[in-house]
Amino acid sequence: MSDYLEQGADGTLVAEFRLAERMHKENIQNNNYKSITCASLNRNHFHQCADLAGAATISTDQNSLWSTVASNLYYGVLSGYLDASDASPFGVDCSGDTLGDGVVNSFDIAVFIFAMFERPPYDVPLDTLTVDIRSDMPSECSGSETRADWQTTIGASYCPAGRRSLQQQQQKQLSIADSDDRRQTRHSRHLSTLYFDDAVDGVKLELHLELDHGDWYRISIEGVQQVLELQLGNVWTDLPIGLVNDEYPHGDADLSANQPMDADRIEIRWARRFEFLDDSSIYDCQNIVNGVSGSVALVGDTLSIRQEGSTRRALCAFDVFFYKPSSMTSTRVSDDGAHANQQNLQVLRGSTWRNAQSVGFLTAHVSTGSEHPALPPPSLPPLPVSPPSLPPLPSMPPRSPAVPPTAPVLKRSSPIAVLAPAVLLPILACLVAFFAFPRREREEKEEQTKLDARAPSLGLYLKL
Repeated sequence: MSDYLEQGADGTLVAEFRLAERMHKENIQNNNYKSITCASLNRNHFHQCADLAGAATISTDQNSLWSTVASNLYYGVLSGYLDASDASPFGVDCSGDTLGDGVVNSFDIAVFIFAMFERPPYDVPLDTLTVDIRSDMPSECSGSETRADWQTTIGASYCPAGRRSLQQQQQKQLSIADSDDRRQTRHSRHLSTLYFDDAVDGVKLELHLELDHGDWYRISIEGVQQVLELQLGNVWTDLPIGLVNDEYPHGDADLSANQPMDADRIEIRWARRFEFLDDSSIYDCQNIVNGVSGSVALVGDTLSIRQEGSTRRALCAFDVFFYKPSSMTSTRVSDDGAHANQQNLQVLRGSTWRNAQSVGFLTAHVSTGSEHPALPPPSLPPLPVSPPSLPPLPSMPPRSPAVPPTAPVLKRSSPIAVLAPAVLLPILACLVAFFAFPRREREEKEEQTKLDARAPSLGLYLKL
């Protein structure tokens, strides 16, 4: 089937979806967005109509429509609902004009998918007006900006005329959304730090598990993501790769479940954060799916994932587990001093995501060392240090030689002397039992109280 398209209406969104997918792959291959910025120059004006949305769509203008269901002191928000039925579904408002972000990528592909299945707020007629054309496209066509450069520009100033800083809105919205959780956490005697305290723009990358021919990495983004698109360093694949719905790798590296299907090929798994808390409750979460097509999440160096499903199902926080073969590298890598000459996985500047509560832009490269973090969050402080052990008892002196037994000497005794031991011994035994048993019961109760005080807390998350 040919990919040549002509402008016109066919009553479906299949052609639009295929166009967005093709432009997305072209952008990754060339590491720029000239497929859309040069569309007019190439007489493909209608290609600009594929730019329907971005990371800021819905999340920036309609973040008040989010309601949290579950939250954890260590991880933050775990799940909630986004009532987007009345939200503005396309672009971002710029002084009365609705503009896309000048990019065709995972966020636009998601819109076409949502519209195909009529997910609110995209349950609209196909002839609905979507966005206005950006006025800065022709000037960008002649420039040399990379994808990361453009995303940084958009984050600092989204609108061509005037300045609307999405990065400032990102920081403000995250601060408002997490203020209650952080305030409560700081007053908790159980936790001194939060999981995302050392994250960069909300992104945290950890070396999770080392294997013989590669390593598992854990990618976490603060909050609950509906759509994400991450540009990765030291990674490139010519073959498209999809998500694997196996259990996330954890525990002993020798376990067969932690081994990728092919040690020389990238593998991508995921896990909801509820799983890290051993939560036995049942949460009806939306599906975690490939963000490019039904079977593709990774193209080149760009990872795309989204959540989709009925709006009656919650959006839930999740992490990505990425297996990178040791032999894999790429020229697309951070050359900053802090990351230079590293072969580890990197999340690069220009990565974007749509939080249910805010917009996300990564403004600096994120890399990792060789430490292996503990996966479950701490729920209690370490047990107090045991008191120093008592010094050893002095050695017993040698026994004296045994005295040979002698024949007993019988003496005559009075009747009272004979009867006294027989009467007093049972009385003394009763008195000893009377005082000993209550003391033993008290000691058992005190010991049980100590054990209860050391038992781990089960209050891992808050349901709001």
